Amino acid sequence: MGNHYLIDGYNVIYAWPEIPSGAWKLKRDFLLRFLKTQKPQGNNAVTVIFDSRAGTGNRSVEGSITVVFTA
Repeated sequence: MGNHYLIDGYNVIYAWPEIPSGAWKLKRDFLLRFLKTQKPQGNNAVTVIFDSRAGTGNRSVEGSITVVFTA
């Protein structure tokens, strides 16, 4: 059994200088694309959580990556 990584998506976006400037969707997509293509997590499962006060909440699975938007 491998590890399961929980990633606070917005904290990574704020802290990582390589994240492009622009709309939040662009930044989130960049992070998710990086995790899918570069796989720094190896073959381990990843859950990326984008916490926000706005929105109704959403959860989706994209390959081995689960993406959660909090309500």
